[in-house]
Parts: sequence; C-alpha cells; structure tokens
Amino acid sequence: MPKISTYGTVTPAASDRIVISDANDSNATKNITVGSLSSATAISYYVDAYDIGPRTVAISTADEFVTIPNIVFSTSGQAGFDVSGGNVVKNISGVGLTACKIIAFLNVKTVSAGGDQNIALRFIKNTTAIPTSEGHSTVNQSHAGEITLGTIQSLALNDTIGLQIKNVGSTTDLVIDHVNIIITSL
Repeated sequence: MPKISTYGTVTPAASDRIVISDANDSNATKNITVGSLSSATAISYYVDAYDIGPRTVAISTADEFVTIPNIVFSTSGQAGFDVSGGNVVKNISGVGLTACKIIAFLNVKTVSAGGDQNIALRFIKNTTAIPTSEGHSTVNQSHAGEITLGTIQSLALNDTIGLQIKNVGSTTDLVIDHVNIIITSL
C-alpha cells in the first residue's frame, strides 16, 4: 500500500468515509462518515439565559459584592441546564461537565444622578465566588456600562452559576437593563 501522503487531496463531503479502529470492539477496523465526526464532537449541553430589566439592585454597603437577587432568567435555547431557580443557571445534564465555557454580558447604570461609579461583576459557582472572573465598568444614571465576563469551569450535577455585583466606593443603587449568561459544554 502506498504512503497516505501520495494520494490526492479533496475537500471532504459529509458522506465520505474514514477508516478507524473501534476501541469498543477489540480495535476492529471499521469506517465512519466525515459527517458523523461533527455530531461526535458537537456541544452537548448549552443554555442562553437572559433577563431584560430594568432590575434594581440595592447597594447598602460600598465595596461589598451582593448576589444579584431579582434576576429571573428566561432561555432562548437550552439542553442540560435549568433556570427555574430564578437568578442562577443549574446543571441538570445528568452528569458532571468537566469543562464549560461560561460567558456573561451585563448592561448596568446607577439609579440616581451623580458622578461616575466603578462597578464590578463576578461569577459565583453555587455560593462561592470565582474571583478570576471579575470585570469592571464605569457607569452613571445617563450612561449605562457593559461588562463582559468569561471563565472555564467544571460543573458537577446540580451546580449553579450566578452573578455578584458591587459598587466600588459608593452605596448608590444599580439598575440592570439586560443580562445574559451563556454556558456551553466543551
């Protein structure tokens, strides 16, 4: 048999065949289609949870993170996650997920007039902060700021992901106009 590198090159079609060794059948030689590879490596579990506000977050202490209390997530597609717990997204996939990409988008401003405010946002897993996922924005009453966060986390069955927010150096309440949490298993 000639070296594989000597054969011609083509753009693969979904119905083209590839020879494999089936590890579940004593390494028997079998074939698969190119199209089957995309389903084998496709994202299994995902959710796009969102809440379109406005939602007011009371800030009673400056420089202290508070869990965003009154977000009520809806979804525009999900498999393996539940949002019925209100302000968190819960892994209900039936398994632990060893790697999930988690992204949050938040649009926030202050309730009352005043100077610019530095706002910080971070993820919480169950009730524990994920400090490496912190983001900041400067906002005021007439200028909303956008904060984007991202992290890779493992999620055990029934683990939850939520958000905490703080107003750095001020007790001015915040208004969340829009928030998304997007989770995809890797």
